[in-house]
Parts: sequence; structure tokens; C-alpha cells
Amino acid sequence: MVSNNEDPLFYWKLCDELSVVDAAILIIGENPSQHVELWDQEDNVRIYDEHGVPKTKQRQDYDDLKPVLKALRAAILGNRLRAKISYPARGVKNYSPDLSIMGEPVYHTVKLELDPYQEERVEFDHLVSCQSGEGRLHIGGPIQVARGADELWIFKEPNWEQTTVEVDDLKRWLNGRGIRPRFFFPNSSTGGLDDKTGPRYSPKLACAVAAWQAVLKQQKNKSVKESLAMWVQANGVQFGLGDETGLVPKRQWTKSQL
Repeated sequence: MVSNNEDPLFYWKLCDELSVVDAAILIIGENPSQHVELWDQEDNVRIYDEHGVPKTKQRQDYDDLKPVLKALRAAILGNRLRAKISYPARGVKNYSPDLSIMGEPVYHTVKLELDPYQEERVEFDHLVSCQSGEGRLHIGGPIQVARGADELWIFKEPNWEQTTVEVDDLKRWLNGRGIRPRFFFPNSSTGGLDDKTGPRYSPKLACAVAAWQAVLKQQKNKSVKESLAMWVQANGVQFGLGDETGLVPKRQWTKSQL
């Protein structure tokens, strides 16, 4: 058994839930804990915080990271992979409870330009509940006092560093795609059903097993076998089952074959 001294990813195995970015980095076999220092590109100098400590950010310059992130994004937004989605937001009005005139709080309106392609305006009371006379935002990050704010602007693109997926769901999705990264499938052995280079590899058998592992329950108004057939038609190409048109013929997957 590999110990924590030999495996830099050892303690990441404790996570039942991962951010999408961390998950993508682990899928390609890299370490999400690696950071790089922030530099001012114009002056070519390091950026420091107020205590004189160099600022850092998570390393994300891996060659294979982009396609994995794109695949995870498409799966989540297409409802093929469950996730707790986090959207960035910003308000248009704020106030300081410590600053007042004649006992009334002074409101500070911040003029911000709305980007219709990247942001969407949301009425403030949709995300706020009243607690002791103060509105409190129910969004990610620290809960902030928001009395007096008029509206929120929500970014349409989720924050993938805060959006999370459960590891079990992620493993089912990966297995359904025929990809078994070592971090998530440490006991996988070469020469198995999903080893396309093996002399005994059978596309239909590998696809059938992947479908059985991926389909947890039948589709609405469909039987289990019909649901399995639908999965095969949607994913069978990656197992080599496509015809000359690049599609999986429906006749290949009748009820009797499944």
C-alpha cells in the first residue's frame, strides 16, 4: 500500500466532494495543491499581500487540463453529471452599519455596467431572507449584510473553482466514458474489459458493461433495457461501435441483445 510519504495525492483520497477544477486536475494525474506565484506582467515583479508575503494561485497551466474542463462543463450543464453549481454575483448598492447621519445609515451606491452577454439581472428579494431586520445573502462565500441593496447581477458562467461534484458521481461518469484515471480507480489493471489494446477486447462487451455501470435507473416512461439501449446509442461510438456515418445503428442493440 502506498503511504502518504510516497503519494503526494494521498490525502486527496479523503474528499467525498471536489471542486470541478480540482477534479479535472486529479483526472489528468496532477496535484491540485500545487501553486505558482503571482507576477505583475507589466513590471515583471512578484505581487505581495499586505504582510509582505508573495501571493500565489493554483497552478492550472497543464496541457491536458483544458479538454477535461470542457468535458466536465458540458456534462454538468447538460445534466449528465450532478453538481452543486456556484454562480458569482455582485450587488449595485451597499452600506456601512458604522457610518450614519442623524442615526440613519449612509448608503453607498456603486455604479456598475451590466454585461448582457455574461451577466443577468436578478431581483434582490429572490436571494434574501429577513433576519432581525437585515437582509442576508444566501450565496456562496461569507454571508454579507445587504440591507438597502436593490438588485444582484449574476454571472451566467458558473464559478468552476467553487462548483463541486461528488466523487462517486464523478467516478460513474468517468467509467461511463470509458476513462479510468489512476487516482479514481487505483485498483484498475491493464488488460481489462476497457483496455482497447488488449487481444481479447470486445467493443460490445465493454460498452454493455459500461452501460450497466452508468445507468442507475430507467428513463421516464422507459424500461431498464430501453434505457440501456438509449445510453449505448449515445455513448457507443467511443467504444468503436459506430458505423460509416459515425453513429451507433439502433438495430445493433435490440432488447434481446441487452
